[in-house]
Amino acid sequence: MTARRMRRPDIQQRTEIALHVPNDLDTLAKLFATMARERPRLLGWCFCSNHHRATAWLITAAPSATLQALRMAGFEAETNPVVVVGEEHRGVPTAGLAAELRAAGIQISDAYTCCGPPRRQPVGFEDE
Repeated sequence: MTARRMRRPDIQQRTEIALHVPNDLDTLAKLFATMARERPRLLGWCFCSNHHRATAWLITAAPSATLQALRMAGFEAETNPVVVVGEEHRGVPTAGLAAELRAAGIQISDAYTCCGPPRRQPVGFEDE
């Protein structure tokens, strides 16, 4: 056996909170301030935007508390169940893992890599 042991990725069922907000500095500053307060509960986050709108996906260990904090800050959000795959100290190859899951008969509607706490890059999967 080699010196490096193969480690199984950490797989968990979690909740994704999706927010669609205007892409302006005041709104984004308020969102980032809320996220900073919620950081202990956040397992991962990712963003995409165009000139007019920004979308944030937050993966949280405490969806009710995070959703309440976002609503108190004036944000509307939707929640979705997701499967989160992560490994300590390394990323998970999203495309390869999604292809393996599909080949095993597991339907995936979306897969994305998130930013997360130091040394972690969780991958979120939504089923169809």
